[in-house]
Amino acid sequence: RRIQPGIFALFMSENPTPTSSLPDAPSRARKGWRWLGVSFLLFLGLFTAVIAWQARDIEARILGEIQPHLATDVHIEQLDVSFWRAWPNVEVGLRGVRIADAFDSQADFLVMDRVDLSVAWMSLLEDQLEVKSLALAGGEVRVDRKADGRGNWVFWKTASEGESSLEAWQVEQLRLSDVTTTGVWRSDDDPVVWSVRVTDAALGLGQEASGDVVFQGDLDLAETTLKAAGQTWLDQVGMRCGLRAKAAEDEVVCRLADARLSRGEAEVSLSGALRVWEGQFGMVLGSEDAEWRAVESVMPPGLRTDLKAVTERLAGQGSMDVVVGREALPESGTHWRGPEGRSWPGAWAVRLGLSGTTVAHEGQVIAARAGQLVACDQGRSWKAEAMGVRAGVAGGEVSLKGQVSGTSSGWQAGMEGEGIFRPEGLLPWMAEWAALPSGWTVSEGGQIRFSGGVDVTAVWGELQGMEWAPDTRITAEAVGITDGRFVARVASGEAEWQSEGWSASISGIQVPGVPSAKVQLDMRDPKEGRADVELAAVDVAPLLDGLNAWLDRTTPGATASRSDGGPWAITVDCGGLAYGALRMEKTQMTARWQGEGLTIESLQADAIGGRLEAEGQVTGVRVDLEGRMSAVDVAAFLEGTDGLGQSTLLPRHVRGRAWAEGRVGYAFGRKEGVPWDADVLVRIEEGELIDFDLLQEIPATLEADRKYRFVADAEDMRRRLKRVRFSPLTVDVELEREVISVAPVTVESDAMDVGVEGWYRLGGELDFTLDFALRDLKSGEGELGAMEEDGLGHRFFLAVGGTLEDPEFGYDRAAHQTHRREQRQGAWSRLKGVLNGESADADRPSGEVTPEAQVTLAVPDSADLVGSVRVEAPVQKAPQLEDDDDDF
Repeated sequence: RRIQPGIFALFMSENPTPTSSLPDAPSRARKGWRWLGVSFLLFLGLFTAVIAWQARDIEARILGEIQPHLATDVHIEQLDVSFWRAWPNVEVGLRGVRIADAFDSQADFLVMDRVDLSVAWMSLLEDQLEVKSLALAGGEVRVDRKADGRGNWVFWKTASEGESSLEAWQVEQLRLSDVTTTGVWRSDDDPVVWSVRVTDAALGLGQEASGDVVFQGDLDLAETTLKAAGQTWLDQVGMRCGLRAKAAEDEVVCRLADARLSRGEAEVSLSGALRVWEGQFGMVLGSEDAEWRAVESVMPPGLRTDLKAVTERLAGQGSMDVVVGREALPESGTHWRGPEGRSWPGAWAVRLGLSGTTVAHEGQVIAARAGQLVACDQGRSWKAEAMGVRAGVAGGEVSLKGQVSGTSSGWQAGMEGEGIFRPEGLLPWMAEWAALPSGWTVSEGGQIRFSGGVDVTAVWGELQGMEWAPDTRITAEAVGITDGRFVARVASGEAEWQSEGWSASISGIQVPGVPSAKVQLDMRDPKEGRADVELAAVDVAPLLDGLNAWLDRTTPGATASRSDGGPWAITVDCGGLAYGALRMEKTQMTARWQGEGLTIESLQADAIGGRLEAEGQVTGVRVDLEGRMSAVDVAAFLEGTDGLGQSTLLPRHVRGRAWAEGRVGYAFGRKEGVPWDADVLVRIEEGELIDFDLLQEIPATLEADRKYRFVADAEDMRRRLKRVRFSPLTVDVELEREVISVAPVTVESDAMDVGVEGWYRLGGELDFTLDFALRDLKSGEGELGAMEEDGLGHRFFLAVGGTLEDPEFGYDRAAHQTHRREQRQGAWSRLKGVLNGESADADRPSGEVTPEAQVTLAVPDSADLVGSVRVEAPVQKAPQLEDDDDDF
């Protein structure tokens, strides 16, 4: 073969032509590079031609190499060859590739849009096939591993003697693009199930001396789902990581570096390792600075829902470790490998480092400064342990440790520790029953200390029981609440739990109207608590104001009770009680508190010069008392009650002692009018009216009326009414809607006998009828001799209206006519009895008639200020007689 002189001769010549006979240096250089480029292209073309010649019919050669060893069907829609995409290697492109499942010929193990094989050029020169890289794009790989170790990916035959097998093929690089892989890895335990879309992967493949295959490269995954040990650990999340993996005959170990787990914009950095060994799955993952908001976002929806009450309050960051499958855990260097001891079966475990974590609730924040939480499965249950937890909370600090265990239906927790808190910070964490009404706040400056432990049980999210550890103690100092006007304070308090229950002592209590109080609480009897209250003194008016202010901000119908629903037995000793001018001394009360209110079993006090005894009920709406007063000074009563809302009848006008029995009520929070109501039967003894100006209006009215002027001695009446002593008197008095109603009663006195009935609106109008016997209008001796009762019962009726300050007097014609009608009906009834042969009542006093009709007074309501008379017909009606218009 002849070699033409040219650039090769130029490079190989030992005696080059002198420069004087050659072109200039730049021209020679340009010509040299030109010849070099042409020569390289010629070489490249020649080399490619040689490779192309060696690669002729490579499609058939590859298929011929593969076909004898396939254990399943392989379908390829199209095959092409490129000499330039992988130059100097040759790329064989397979289109529409389908490989049947090793277990089910009707299913596919692999379905791929494109599979590209890069064949090494050197091997082709030696007339051999060597695959340098394998690239899969746009398809799906479905992996199924049975519990006995068989896998559906073994789609080739194992090598028999004297023939090669695909197991001997070497692939140096594997690339995946938009490939979805799903799989089930079955074992004796719960299977490992996964699904992931590989958006991009470039893995270098190698083989160790032991024959193990090594993968190394970068992965970019999307829509990743992983379920292991009965738990879903990943659900539709993305991941980017560096991967180093090793696959042996029955073991696969993957190590992750710089992994990023993401959902949306949230991202968690991880490192870890995974291992599949003899059908068992193991995984360790760790993050040094996990943002809890990001961790929550990548949690599976089910787990995110279960832990929502916790995770939605978490903020900040901390460390996190996750372990799955104790038996198959990979060698992981510094990664946590789960809790020590045999109490962990090994399905899964989680460890959280809490330093840097914050928990927010109702504007308050718990800032964890140290500690960790370890949770793991227990077969059909789980348990968690908090260790060395130290956190700032409620303006103070708490340290605690404990365990929580549970199942899908409930949990039990046991915690112990100690802490100091500010009450204003602690209140938002309290249960609803301990919450303050709207507008009330906790005063600043107090503190609460806690030491001890508690065991709590919950079922389906509902608290079922709480048991405190022995010697658990709570102390409080300078705790107060206020609504801006009223302030309630506790100087000090201490509560301690013994085996039977809580006991507490609270001293230095100050509330509106109570300058100092002490309370002893005993809750050791599970059926009934006991409270002993000592009050130095009570001023009722500010106490009621404070109570009304509290109730105004309380939800209607809301009540507080012991958590176990048991009643309280209460005793109260009060040195003195005052309501305005009303005073009560040595007050003692025994009561029982149920959830619906306070039942007063006994209330005793020295009051108004006499004795008070009562029982009743107190609710969040009102107070109702049933009781009795004995030997009460009437003048002192008027002075203590401010004259029951009037200023006409003053304490200096009355004398006497009163006994009363009946009902008294007080409505909390009533904005308008008098909050009191009563229905009382009163007996007055040794009664006197002294210089009562209102009585002097009676003779003045009689003196002015022409019909009564000649039968009335006004001057004599004025003298007799100056000081009136009356006999023991019993009267039924009712106070309802600010109206005092007096049932018909006869007042017998040394001046005259007066019939009284009517009503009086406190601070307003009055409507009374006074009736007198005509014989009482003059003294016993007159100009015509001594006056005697004529037996006809003639009486005079006086109407009193207007107000107590400005009364109006006049003749009450309607009352007089009613009286005449009753007399006539009574006379007719007696005559009828005589005619029928009935004997008359010989003991009936002269002039007294048997009433055949009852006269009652209708008490006006708040809209009607005028009283009216209602006549109820007798059972046996007598003939109705016409009434004349004469007064006599």
